[in-house]
Amino acid sequence: MADTAKENRLNSAAIDGLLLSTITIVASLVNSVTDIKGMLPATMLWMAKFGGCIYMLNYIMKRYSSRFTGMSYRGIFKYGMVVCFFSSIVCSCYMLLSLTILFPEQLDLAIEQINTMMSSGALASADEKAVELMIVKLPKITFVTSFIYYNIIGAVMCSVIANFTKKD
Repeated sequence: MADTAKENRLNSAAIDGLLLSTITIVASLVNSVTDIKGMLPATMLWMAKFGGCIYMLNYIMKRYSSRFTGMSYRGIFKYGMVVCFFSSIVCSCYMLLSLTILFPEQLDLAIEQINTMMSSGALASADEKAVELMIVKLPKITFVTSFIYYNIIGAVMCSVIANFTKKD
């Protein structure tokens, strides 16, 4: 019986993580398709994405805690972290697909900017070799760093939200 409840909780968290990740994916698609230029529009899009993610995570965690009469900070935080973990997997996979298949021109643009910086003499020759090795692995590096970034942001947000939604 306990295994079924845990499985249901993981299924629910996976679905909620997928819902949470759609906000980031849609914002990234809008940014890629419209090719937003300028600091103000890009910042506004990022703020809308960040605010939407916080709102969605808050909604998900409150909905989860409403199923129980008493819910501790730990229980809500753990559920939120599982949701953020699943969301991080989806968003990181999207980032990898975006750079390799969907919008490879973004990767080419980043490589071109790096090459321009290297040709201007801003880097030492040892640094240039390290950058050339990094360029080859850039999509994988982006996958790992975005996964870590999304999990750190998720942990902070889950901590704050769980503090306000606990019911002891």
